[in-house]
Amino acid sequence: MLNPTNLLEIENILATVSKKNGHQMFLQHVSSFSEFFLNIVSLGESIEGTFGLRAAPQILPPISFTILNTYIHHKEQPDRAYHNELNQILFPINELKNHPILQFQFPVLDNKKNTIATISQNTKIPKESVRKWVNQWLKIGVIYKDKDIGLAFNFDAAFKEKLFFKYNSNFMNRISKNWSALIDSLIIQGFLNDEHRLPKINFKNMSELFYIQNFAIQHWYYLMSLTYIESSKYINYNEACILSSALFFYGDKTTNFAIEQKDLYTAKILRPVNISSISESTVIPLETVRRSVGEMIKKNLLKKQGNDIFVTDLVLGRTETQIDRNVGLTFLRDLLKIACIMHTSPD
Repeated sequence: MLNPTNLLEIENILATVSKKNGHQMFLQHVSSFSEFFLNIVSLGESIEGTFGLRAAPQILPPISFTILNTYIHHKEQPDRAYHNELNQILFPINELKNHPILQFQFPVLDNKKNTIATISQNTKIPKESVRKWVNQWLKIGVIYKDKDIGLAFNFDAAFKEKLFFKYNSNFMNRISKNWSALIDSLIIQGFLNDEHRLPKINFKNMSELFYIQNFAIQHWYYLMSLTYIESSKYINYNEACILSSALFFYGDKTTNFAIEQKDLYTAKILRPVNISSISESTVIPLETVRRSVGEMIKKNLLKKQGNDIFVTDLVLGRTETQIDRNVGLTFLRDLLKIACIMHTSPD
């Protein structure tokens, strides 16, 4: 099974993966990206309804950054309520501190406070937008003002009252299936073998300690993904969700679809979509989808034939892409690290 002891071995294998196969793995992950941000299971349940059906891009980074700062402080301060639990889990502070691309500056590591300004500086979201959402979280008690660390996440609500549990466990289940397909694809192509498969986990019946661990890792994933999108300056959040929806596979995504000289649509590996189906699957308003698709056609990410929408050769990696190989490999390694931790019980 994929675990911390063989993660370095897998990273070394990934370094040998060709550009074509690396791009294939990237697309497999992107094809499910949009659904990770849906709040279908929890919508309407008290505070959880605050997210709405789809978490807007500026909602998550402020709360995710606050959650990780709160984790760091409780882990490092012996008198804090969740200190013991956080010292039993896999929580990669050093990975977060020393990331080669993201470079977050967590204020609590320097005995400073988490504020509107520090959140804005790290997430690249304007202060007034951060203030708007932080005030909303303060109002309903998800975030509170702590005398030591400033803006802090309410751990008791998250872990004792199981706030957002349905949403979070659903996310963990979805992303686990996506990662399993990615690992299985590597096995099918001969890069990995059966001993690297991800274990099957029922995320709805996790222990409290396992849930506390995965809750942190989930918000690392949110920050990582949204920051990569922001830093790309080529595609925005809505466009990333639309591209995810447009990568519509027939059946099993582990199929080796990056085969030379094969039209992926004719071969029924990918199927075309339309504006209505994209709007329905992403929960993005129809007119927003229509406008975004027009912009993505200009960027040569999508093409249209009648009502059918297809991804282009640029997206499929058959022409030069905008994705730097080093950035792509770093992102893939991040995904494997997160997948590894999320499937390793601390119990």
